[in-house]
Amino acid sequence: MRTCRRKCFAFIFVVIIIAFICYLYFCKFKQNVVIGIQQPVSYTSYSPLLVPGEQSGNERMDAQLGYTLSAKKRRGNDERNVSPNRSDADENVKSKPIRRRFKTLLIHNLMYLRPLKENQGTFLEQNCPVNECLVTHDKTKHESVDAIFFYETVGISEKPKNSNQIWIYMTQESPNFNPSVRHLGNRINWTITYREDSTIVYPYLKYLYFIDSVRQRKQDVNYAKGKTKKVAWFTSNCCPTNNRMGYAEELGKYIQVDIYGFCGTKTCTKTDDPICFEMLEKEYKFYLAFENSNCRDYITEKFMRNALQHDVIPIVMGAHPDDYRKIAPENSYIHYEDFNSAKELAAYLHKLDKNDTLYNEYFKWKGTGQFYDVNLWCHVCSMLHHALDDKKQIWYENFGAWYAGKGVCIGKDRWT
Repeated sequence: MRTCRRKCFAFIFVVIIIAFICYLYFCKFKQNVVIGIQQPVSYTSYSPLLVPGEQSGNERMDAQLGYTLSAKKRRGNDERNVSPNRSDADENVKSKPIRRRFKTLLIHNLMYLRPLKENQGTFLEQNCPVNECLVTHDKTKHESVDAIFFYETVGISEKPKNSNQIWIYMTQESPNFNPSVRHLGNRINWTITYREDSTIVYPYLKYLYFIDSVRQRKQDVNYAKGKTKKVAWFTSNCCPTNNRMGYAEELGKYIQVDIYGFCGTKTCTKTDDPICFEMLEKEYKFYLAFENSNCRDYITEKFMRNALQHDVIPIVMGAHPDDYRKIAPENSYIHYEDFNSAKELAAYLHKLDKNDTLYNEYFKWKGTGQFYDVNLWCHVCSMLHHALDDKKQIWYENFGAWYAGKGVCIGKDRWT
């Protein structure tokens, strides 16, 4: 019996040691990892509005979505069943049906991109300005398709055998929580990410003003009315790279911070989302829209969907302050870096809590525009026709350095 107990105690001790080492590795040692150096994108001259350059991501998104095939290009993309002995002047040839030329896109990991459909279905359903694209997940067509689309992981080691083939990499995760891409070198032609310098910019949500010069308007609603609680946070990742948990706990020493989920003492699960957000909207004045990483342009649904669409003031942590200014409705949020400490931030929140007029200043953006889901697949189809018809080349000289290089993410540090 004693021998059995000793073995049990020894086993438990080993398990505790292993768990402690894992905690140190994932929560401490990985927080300040920086890979490589920043590398530029190389390309020959696509239309300057459609690729990363001096213009903003917003301008490029609008240009990509509005891109349509010119009459000349559309005729060039059409094919006729013409015999070698006939010319276009032949009346019989002119009467033959035109056969559209499509761009074919091979999707790896199609299951993660539902409801994307095979063939042309998605492009037709979404009324894309350019819809002559086909989707397939048949990997035997690897060498014949126009483009190959990878979602977060790239499972093919060799380079494209077709020099005109486009390799597209997509992710909406930060480099800290994504599989390594250092091995890809210069194999990636296009990117689809939340970053403004991606080939195709794909934010979690976008706010568009009705009139760009009208960004504030008088409100007839008191958004503080009936709200008796201070700060809420829905989270389940307790050990991210930027120590957001530590900051929230420090803030909680000076103002009420209710943490829902695995990391807190209160419960509200994803299956209860409508109820949770209804409670947030009715009872709380502030919401911690804290990202799991401090990375450039990394602003997720926590900001616009969780907070702005539910009439609470978001307190943000994640992307650089400049990145929030570029995409957020004017005066709609509070950035934690605007305060020297959590105590100083709490004092400001108490001030807003006691003054409805000041609190409502953060809602004057409402009614000046609308939230907009980016129509990704229309962008992709337009760009495929533009790039492949013009036979231009674009690629990342060092994709790993672009995605996760120096200055992209900063761990626990502040940006400013």
